[in-house]
Amino acid sequence: MQNVTYLNLIQTRQGFEFDVSENVKVPPMTIEGDTFIASYQIQGNAEAARSNVIQPLMARVDSLGISRPRKMVKFVARRLASFRVAA
Repeated sequence: MQNVTYLNLIQTRQGFEFDVSENVKVPPMTIEGDTFIASYQIQGNAEAARSNVIQPLMARVDSLGISRPRKMVKFVARRLASFRVAA
């Protein structure tokens, strides 16, 4: 059986973060001031998702100098659009 990792994209006051879970889609974990954006399904385990998807996205946002949380989230959501899971 192939592992599947689910990523919940969350906009925070400082930028963005992901909730990561393997093989089961979980509700997003947000705190006051956070906004859930979308869920994405990535093939592979959580470690592969971190190293192949999350870290490169974070590095790209840094390298482009995107500093506003909303712009960060829009950039990341566009890059992950093909992996989006229906609500």
